[in-house]
Amino acid sequence: MVRLLVLLILGTQTFKCNCTYHHFKNAECQDGWLQYGPRCFKVFTTAATWNASEQNCVNMEGHLASVHSSEEYTFIQDLLNATNSNTTWLGGTDAAQEEVWVWTDGSAFNYPNCTSASLKKCT
Repeated sequence: MVRLLVLLILGTQTFKCNCTYHHFKNAECQDGWLQYGPRCFKVFTTAATWNASEQNCVNMEGHLASVHSSEEYTFIQDLLNATNSNTTWLGGTDAAQEEVWVWTDGSAFNYPNCTSASLKKCT
C-alpha cells in the first residue's frame, strides 16, 4: 500500500500549498511524483492554512513532510524553488504538548537543524 507524506507552504495566514512527498514500499512513484530515497515528492498549489494543509494530506493518506537530513532538506528546497515557492509548511507540530515537537507522520524528530527553537527557520 502506498502511503503519502506531504509538504506544504509556510506562513501564518492562508498560503499556496505544496504537497510534496509520499512514502512508498515496493512501488514506483506515481506519475507526476519525483523520487528521493524511499519517498516521492509532488508539488500542488492550493491556498491553505497549516491545519487545512495537514487535513488535505491526510485525505490523500499522507501527512505534511518530515525532514531527517540536510540532503533531504536541500531536495525539498530545490523542489520548492522549481515551483517559485520559497517558504514551506512542514509536518512539525507541538499541538499535543507545548515545545515538544513531533512530526505528523509519526517519524522521529531527529534532524538537528529542525529543533523546537529553530523550527520556524528549519535550515
